[in-house]
Amino acid sequence: MPEVLGNPPSPRTVLFWNGAAWQWALVDAAGHLQIDVQTILGLEGALQSVATDRLIVRGQDQLFSYEAQYLESLAHNMPGAGNYNMDFGVVPVGELWVVTSIVGVNATAANTYTGLRVFDGASNYSLRVRVPIGAYDGINWSGHVYMVNPQHVRIRFEGCGAGDTLEGDAVGYKMTLET
Repeated sequence: MPEVLGNPPSPRTVLFWNGAAWQWALVDAAGHLQIDVQTILGLEGALQSVATDRLIVRGQDQLFSYEAQYLESLAHNMPGAGNYNMDFGVVPVGELWVVTSIVGVNATAANTYTGLRVFDGASNYSLRVRVPIGAYDGINWSGHVYMVNPQHVRIRFEGCGAGDTLEGDAVGYKMTLET
C-alpha cells in the first residue's frame, strides 16, 4: 500500500489519492475544506468539455424529483355484454409514476369480477380483486406502487351487461430523473 504523506491529524481523516500518494483533506481553522485553484480550474475545464456547468454528485440516474400530479379518470359504455379492460395512460420513458389510489366501479349494474392491476403489455400484477360486486359498489385500492415504461394501470371488468357504464380513477404523482 502506498504511504500517506505526513502524519494525518486523526485516524478518521478523509484521504485522497493524488496520483502518487495518499493525502488528507486540508481544512482551515474554521473547519472549511480548502481546495486549490488548480483543482477548481481543472473541474471547470472538465465540465466545459462536456458542455455543462453542473456536477451531479449523487450518482447519475439515481435520484428522482417530483414533476406533477398523476390524475386519470376514464369512463366506458359497454356496447354489449362481456368483459372489458380499462387501460390508463402508459408511463413515458424516463419517468416514474407513483400510483397511490385506484377506484373502479360499474355505475349501472352488478358485475361478476373487478380487478385493479398494473399491466406492462405482457403481464398483469393484481393489486386488489373483488367478486362479485354490486351496482355502483366500487372497488378501491390505496398504497404505493411504482410504475415505469411500458407499465400502466388497468381495471378489468368481467360479467358486464350491454349498456353498463364503467368508471375508473387513478391518482398519485409523476417523477422524473433529477437533472
